[in-house]
Amino acid sequence: MLNQTTLAGKSLAAYIRVSSAAQDAKGASLPDQARRIQLWCEERKCHLLAVFMDSESGESVDLRHGFIEAIDYVREGEHDCAGLVVFNFDRYAREVGEPEVIRKILSERKKGLYSVEENFDLEDKYGVFTFQVRMAVAELVRKQIVDLLYERRLAKVNERGGWIGHRPPYGYKTDRAELTPDAQEQILIKTA
Repeated sequence: MLNQTTLAGKSLAAYIRVSSAAQDAKGASLPDQARRIQLWCEERKCHLLAVFMDSESGESVDLRHGFIEAIDYVREGEHDCAGLVVFNFDRYAREVGEPEVIRKILSERKKGLYSVEENFDLEDKYGVFTFQVRMAVAELVRKQIVDLLYERRLAKVNERGGWIGHRPPYGYKTDRAELTPDAQEQILIKTA
């Protein structure tokens, strides 16, 4: 369990994220996450210096500019920031490798990583183990979601036809989930 007295008087940065507009409507909206983090900080008598956010961020950490800014803000230490707090570790990341590297970097700089919903101490070997298992489970769940979405798209194509891929092949475009020739690209293909 997290020792709550160690945070009293310290300053933290927060990171909040929604990966889709639908998620925003399910009680995990950016304002809801920010409010819960603020309450969490108040209960522990610590100060919230800054809130970084990403909306409809997708899978890639590289596209999560708010996340990168938050890590840099905490890591650089110019703001007397003692660590980063997130609503839950699913909001932090849904994979194993990179979140663990970042956790280690923060730890080496004596910066904490905290979650409002998961109350375990990342300064303790059992807390670190729990975090690593949690990230592995989150990665598995993300992969299951991707597989399920693909299976549903494939079932739709098998049932009604249509295009299942992300980007249509050159020379075609999608029109209501159907592949149709792209006139301009077709001309280039014939010319080539």
